Amino acid sequence: MKAMTTIFDNTTSPSQFWSFCFITILLFHLLLRKLLTKSRPSSPDTPKPPPSPSALPFIGHLHLLTPVLVTSFQTLARRYGPLIEVRLGASKCIVVSTATVAKEILKTHEGNFLSRPEFGASEYFIYRGSRFVMAQYGPYWRFMKKLTMTRLLSPPQLAVSTAIRSEEIAKLVERIEASSREEKPLDLRLEFTTLTNNIISRMVLSTRCCGGKDEAKEIKDLAWRINMLAGKLSLGDILGALKVFDFSGNGKKFVKTLKKFDELIERIMKEHEAAINDGEDEERKKDLLDILLEIYNDPNADFKLTRNDIKSFLLDLFMAGTDTTATAMLWAMGELLNCPESFHQLRNEITSVVGNKKPVQESDLPNLPYLQAVVKETLRLHPSAPIIIRECLDDCNINDSLIKAKTRVLINAYAVMRDPESWSEPDKFLPESFDHMADFSDYFLLLSLLLTSFLFVQLLFTWLRPDKLRRPPSPPSLPVIGHLHHLGRIPHQALYKLSCQYGPLIHLFFGSNPCVIVSNSEMAKQFLKTNESSFLNRPIRLNINYLTYGSKDFTFAPYGPYWKFLKKLCMTELLSSRTLDLYSPIRDEEMRLFVQRIHEQAIVGATVDVGAELSRLMNNVISRMALRRRCSEEDNGSEEVGKLVGEMCELAGALNVADMIWFCKRLDLQGFGSRVRNVRKRYDIMMEKIINEHEEERKRKREDGEDDGVKDLLDILLDIYEDQTSEIKLTRDNIKAFVMNIFGAGTETSAAATEWALAELINNPSAMAKATQELHSVTGNTRLLLESDLFKLPYLQAVVKETLRLHPTAPLIVREATESCAVAGYHIPAKTRLLVNVWAIARDPARWPEPTQFEPERFLNRPSGSDLQSFDLMPFGSGRRSCPGAAMALIAVPMVLGRLIQCFEWRVDGGGGVDMEEGPGISLRRAHPLILIPVPKLPLLPSI
Repeated sequence: MKAMTTIFDNTTSPSQFWSFCFITILLFHLLLRKLLTKSRPSSPDTPKPPPSPSALPFIGHLHLLTPVLVTSFQTLARRYGPLIEVRLGASKCIVVSTATVAKEILKTHEGNFLSRPEFGASEYFIYRGSRFVMAQYGPYWRFMKKLTMTRLLSPPQLAVSTAIRSEEIAKLVERIEASSREEKPLDLRLEFTTLTNNIISRMVLSTRCCGGKDEAKEIKDLAWRINMLAGKLSLGDILGALKVFDFSGNGKKFVKTLKKFDELIERIMKEHEAAINDGEDEERKKDLLDILLEIYNDPNADFKLTRNDIKSFLLDLFMAGTDTTATAMLWAMGELLNCPESFHQLRNEITSVVGNKKPVQESDLPNLPYLQAVVKETLRLHPSAPIIIRECLDDCNINDSLIKAKTRVLINAYAVMRDPESWSEPDKFLPESFDHMADFSDYFLLLSLLLTSFLFVQLLFTWLRPDKLRRPPSPPSLPVIGHLHHLGRIPHQALYKLSCQYGPLIHLFFGSNPCVIVSNSEMAKQFLKTNESSFLNRPIRLNINYLTYGSKDFTFAPYGPYWKFLKKLCMTELLSSRTLDLYSPIRDEEMRLFVQRIHEQAIVGATVDVGAELSRLMNNVISRMALRRRCSEEDNGSEEVGKLVGEMCELAGALNVADMIWFCKRLDLQGFGSRVRNVRKRYDIMMEKIINEHEEERKRKREDGEDDGVKDLLDILLDIYEDQTSEIKLTRDNIKAFVMNIFGAGTETSAAATEWALAELINNPSAMAKATQELHSVTGNTRLLLESDLFKLPYLQAVVKETLRLHPTAPLIVREATESCAVAGYHIPAKTRLLVNVWAIARDPARWPEPTQFEPERFLNRPSGSDLQSFDLMPFGSGRRSCPGAAMALIAVPMVLGRLIQCFEWRVDGGGGVDMEEGPGISLRRAHPLILIPVPKLPLLPSI
C-alpha cells in the first residue's frame, strides 16, 4: 500500500488520483451487482423481472428520458416491449404501454394496485394523509369517493350549478364577440383557464376568481403555484439517500405556499361558518364548501372529516379541475381547426339538434353523439393525465413478469391510446372511431365547458352572415338518424307529405347529412336557375363513387373542366342530332324484332311481361349504338354488360347507412362493400375485354384500309383516348364509367317511361282510342310507324309528356351546395344536399288542375317543346346538368309506345285495370310487373 501511494505521489496529480478512485469504485459496484445477480438461484418456473434497458449507476435510466416523458416511454416500449422496468435514480418503476397489460393491472390485479406512491413533494405536504387524490386505499378514501359521487359532484349537485356554468359561458361568448368585432386576436388558453377557474370557484366558494373577491383570485394563484412546485423533479426522488436534503429550495417554497393557502382557506371556512350560524346562507344555494362543512359538523357521519381534509379536497378541486379542463378544450379546438370535415360535421349536428336561435344547453348533450365523440377522441390523443401512477402492494405476476412489492407502476395512457393494435390510424383525429356512444357522465362538466368552443364557432358563422338569414323550417328530428324515420319506402312520396305540412322548402337531416327539400316550381327555379352556379355538383355517395371509378363518369363527376368537356362531347358527337340520325336504322331494326317477338307470343295467346321486353329492347338499342353488338347475341359480352349495369344501378340506388350516419362510414353493416367490389371487378374485366377487341378491330381496319366511317360510341371515345392533342386526356376508367352511364340511364328510364305510358292508356280507354285513331290517320293499315311520323302525332307526344309528368323516371333531382348562399331569404350552408322533388312539383294543384288525373289534352294547347323546359315539368332535370340523352328518349319512348298500340290490343290478365302502385329505387319503376295479353291488330304483322 505504501509502495502504491509512493507511485501515485511520484507520477500523478491529485485530480488523477481521485479520478482513478472513482473509476475503481464504479467498476467494483458493477462487478458486485453482476456477481449478486448470478448468485441468485432461479428455477424455470420463477417469473423473471420485466426487460430493462442498460442503466447507469446512480441515475439509472434518466439519461434515456426527454422532457416529454410519454414519448420517451413510448420509444422504449417499441424496442423492449409493452412492460419494461426502468430506474429513475433510486426509484424502480414499471412502465406499461399497451391496453392488454394495462387491463391486467387495473382490472385483473386491481386490488394490488389501488394505492399511489409518494414523491419528493409529499414530504413537505402539510395535509399528508388527508388528500383524496393521493390517499391510500382504505376507509377514508372510500368515504370521500362515495361523498364525491353522491353529493359533491353528483348529477343533482351539477344540475344546481347549471346556471353558474351558463352565466360564465355567456360571459366568455361576450368577450369573444367583442374581440371579433374589434378584429383583435384572442388567447384561448387564457380565456379557457379564466372560464374554468371562475366556474370551479363559484361552485366551491360562491365567488368568481376574476372579477370577484380577492380571496378567490388568491386561492387560484396559490393552487397554480402549488401545482407547479409539486410537479418539479426533486433530487431526493433521484438519489434516495439525499431525500432529507432540500438542495433546490423547492421544499421550502412548497411549505411556504401551502401555509398561505391554509391560512386563506381557514379564513374563508370561518366566514362560511359564521354565515351559516347567522342564517345568511338561506338566501343562496349551497356551494361545495357548505356541503363539506355540513358533513364536518355532523356527529353521525360515517367518517369524521377534519379541517385539513376539507382544505386538501378544495386544493385538489382547484388543481385538477381547472388546468386539465382548459387544456382539453384547447386541444379539441386545435384538432377541429385542423380537421375542417370534423368541424363541419360537428356544426351540422349542433345545428340540427339546437338550431341557430339559441345557444347549446347542457340538456342538449345526450342528443349530440358526435360532440361526445369529438371529446373522447381529443382525450384519446391528448389525455389530460398522460401517465397513471400506482404502486404495487405485494409481489405479483403481470404478463409473465415478476413485479416486486413497492414497485411504482407508470401506465403510459398516451401510448396505450395510440397503440396501432387497438386503434386504426392511431395518430389521426377520427371522432368516427367512437361509433358506439357509451355513457359519458364522468366527463359531464368537461362537456359543458367544451361546448363553449362550439358556441364560438356558431357565433362566427352568425356574425359572418350580414343579413342574419334564417334556416328553412324543419320537422322534429331524432338523435343520430335525424329525419330518416320520415322517409318511408317511397322517399319522394314521403317528402311530398312533409312539404304539405311544412311548406315548399324544408330543412332535413338524413343521418348527419343536411338537406333542403324543394317541392314547388318557383322555389326550384331559385335553386336551379337563379343560384345554379352554387348547385352544380352532385353529392358523393360511397357505393356510386366506387362503382364509377371515383366519380370518373359523366353523371356524378364534379363540375369542372372534365365534366364540361364530356358535356360538350355528348352534345356535339355522342348524342347529337346527327349521331342519333345515323343510328335510326338500328332503332328501327330492333323495334321490328321487338314487335315480332311479341307477335309470336300473341298468336299463341301467351301473356307478356311488358317491362322485361321493353328493357331487352332498350338494352339492344343502346348496346348496338355503344358497342355495335346486340345484348341478346351470344358470346360477345354485351348481354353481360347490360346485366352488370343493371346490378350496379340497383346497388347505386340502395340506401346505404354508411352514407347517412357518420360513425357507420367505416363499417359495412349492410354488406355493400363486398358486393360493390365484386360487381365492379366483373364489369371491369368484361369492359376491358370489349375495349381490347375494339382496339384490335380498329387496328385491323386501318391496316387493311377497310375503314367504312361507321363508328359506335365506344369508337368515338377511343378516338379521343388515342388523341394526344385532346384538351382533356381520357383514361380507360373514364371510358368504362361513361359506358356504364349510357347503359344505366338509357335503358332503365326509357323502358320505365314506356311501361307507365301503356299502363295509363289501358286504364284510360278514351285516351287509348284517341291515340289509336291519330296513329291510324297517319299510317293507316299498310305500314308501321316511322320516326319521321312523330311530329305529325301531337296527341301521342302529349301522352308521353303526361306520363312523364305523373311518373317522372327520376323523381328527385339531387345536387349539393358548393358554397354557402342565400336562397329565397334562407341561408343554405356549403355541403348541404339539395333534393328537388320533381314528382311533387308535377302534381302541384296550383300549377296543374286535377293533378292526379291522366289528361294528355292539357299539353295540346302548349307551345311544342316549351313544356319540358319549364320548372313545372322536369323529367330530364334542368340547367347545365340536365340529362344529355333527353333527345334520344323523346324519340324512343313515343316510337315504341306508338308501335305497341298500333300493332296490338292489350288486355289485362284476369280482367280489370292495371295496378299503378309505385316501387322503390333510383328510378321510378312499377311495384308490380306489367303482365298483359297482346292481341294482333294489323294484317301485315306476319310479314314483319
